[in-house]
Amino acid sequence: ADHPDLARSLCNFGIVHYTLGDDMRALALFEEALAIQHKALPANHPDLAWHLGNLARVHHKLGNYREAGNRAMEALKIRVEALPLDHRRIAECQVVLLNIHRVLGNSDAAAHLLEDALTVLSMSDNVEAAMLKVEMLHQYAHALALEGALSGALYFAKRAVATIEEIWASDEQLTELQWRALHSQTEDIYRFLA
Repeated sequence: ADHPDLARSLCNFGIVHYTLGDDMRALALFEEALAIQHKALPANHPDLAWHLGNLARVHHKLGNYREAGNRAMEALKIRVEALPLDHRRIAECQVVLLNIHRVLGNSDAAAHLLEDALTVLSMSDNVEAAMLKVEMLHQYAHALALEGALSGALYFAKRAVATIEEIWASDEQLTELQWRALHSQTEDIYRFLA
């Protein structure tokens, strides 16, 4: 009954419930999946970080920011131990944490985590990492603008544009989907800067 495949299925059902807005059911499914994985896997297995990350997102959405932060920190610790330091999953954990710090009013910690995440992504020399950098910079700029911190918002939006220009200038071929996503991000950022 406590097989890892059951945990994966529970997690998939949790994702469906989360997507449909049934956060409490998603939370219960994610917790059950994590309990099974804790029994079946070593303490630093990346799958545990995946389940912890799901729990962090649900807690964040429910406004349980401290619990979300605790789960995201657990996930980050596992990922730093288990994955190469340039792995995008490390940056994704840092982004969850930065969003929590931003909501809690810890803007210095949020900015530090953003820079850490950007550093992780800069170590990876591929277009997916660069596009994730653009998305992170753009989202952070937008969040700062909503908070009224316009000079900070402008700074991060310009960094997003610079990263987009690096992607366009690279020799790497973009898939149609990547090209469309990047084009859409570019339009959004230029509208934001206008």
